[in-house]
Amino acid sequence: MVYLKSLVAGIVAVVIAAALSPIVMGIYFFIVYRPGRNEAVGWDPTSFVKQPLIWAIGMLIFVAGFVWEFRLVHSK
Repeated sequence: MVYLKSLVAGIVAVVIAAALSPIVMGIYFFIVYRPGRNEAVGWDPTSFVKQPLIWAIGMLIFVAGFVWEFRLVHSK
């Protein structure tokens, strides 16, 4: 049961991070990176998912959620 709760917590962490990523990127583009007048900013999720760094970040988020819940439930 501990592993199931930890698995769900890891998946929830990844889903929350995926839902917040467009908001974070929008804030980044608004504050840090200002495109020129003739420059367009696009979002291509297909090429975004093909990058290994994105998968590594997703795995790190999953592991963080899993370990957080595992330590919380296991210490009780």
